[in-house]
Amino acid sequence: MKYKYIAEIREWHDNINGNTYFSANVEDIERDVNYILPFQYGYGDQSEYEIKEILGLKGFNSDLPIKFIKNSNCKKKDVVNFGTGDQDNYNSKLGYYYQD
Repeated sequence: MKYKYIAEIREWHDNINGNTYFSANVEDIERDVNYILPFQYGYGDQSEYEIKEILGLKGFNSDLPIKFIKNSNCKKKDVVNFGTGDQDNYNSKLGYYYQD
């Protein structure tokens, strides 16, 4: 299968409060752009759902052309930094940074 998107997800688990957070960087291979999802709450497949939402892909169909790479057990500062982009490229309506 040829992938159209490669999504790298970094997760941090807050052991004190029991919450999980993530940030993601999604590369659109065909259009040569990146979408950066900032640090946000979410556990399980929430990160994958959010990525599909910004790409306009609905549902959890396994045939979608996305390769997900999850890095769990990251440090909080690494997850926060990974989800930070240029403020001028922030789409507040959809909640992500756009880089080309």
